[in-house]
Amino acid sequence: MDITRQFIEQKKNLGKIGFGCGIGTIVEAPAYTNRSQKYNFVITWILKGSGKYTEDGQVYSLHDGCVCMRRPDRDYRLELAPEVGVRPYLAIPQSIYPALTCLIPELESLPPVWEMPYNDAFLDEFISLYDRIDALSSLELYNAFPAMVHYILRISGIEKSRAHNPLLHGRILLEEKTSLSVAEIAERCGMNYNTFRKQFAKTFGVPPAQYRIRHRILSAKQLLEIGLPVGEVAASLGYPDIYSFTHQFTAVTGQSPTEFRNDREMRE
Repeated sequence: MDITRQFIEQKKNLGKIGFGCGIGTIVEAPAYTNRSQKYNFVITWILKGSGKYTEDGQVYSLHDGCVCMRRPDRDYRLELAPEVGVRPYLAIPQSIYPALTCLIPELESLPPVWEMPYNDAFLDEFISLYDRIDALSSLELYNAFPAMVHYILRISGIEKSRAHNPLLHGRILLEEKTSLSVAEIAERCGMNYNTFRKQFAKTFGVPPAQYRIRHRILSAKQLLEIGLPVGEVAASLGYPDIYSFTHQFTAVTGQSPTEFRNDREMRE
């Protein structure tokens, strides 16, 4: 725990345009609720401390070596014991939460409290994340988002569970720039096409081919919004040519890529 104490002595809690990162050490209020908190998603690793957390009427015990996750769409109440604690936390504003759940949909189904004993590697990653956020201006924070996602994947145990889940491996392949067909992805996941398609749809709510299209169109919108030319967007997402990309984008959104970008610029 020496590294934790050293972190507390050397660094302060950070807060930038709704994001927060730091280590809470002293209880400043008897309770927190979804109506009193500035941040809408907070994941806290309780290295030392106790209390209780209530979500949607169910009560969970908080203790040394557990993680507590507060989500914006849940009613919760957090009560901490009146004692000095050690609680590394990462807070993300509500506006970013939908993007976070697109990348980590498992967050919606996880229980709000789980066991996570002290681990040097996890704390080192947290400190690295803190330093990265500290070095960025508010307008540059998006550069730290991948690191935030990776930390959440590790501290939640989702990264480890994904390595043993063929459907999650398949979803990753569907999101990549690849020419693999759905049947080829199913084969790489050790499943036949029909089983993969049915189980994927049951798990993620849409068939794999439709999931791939949705992911590509969402990515395309983001790239168009930052000003990337239509041809570069098509190439970066693995489309064979600009015409195939334009046809699919228009079919899904009702606008051509150029119309979408122009409408966005006019609204701004």
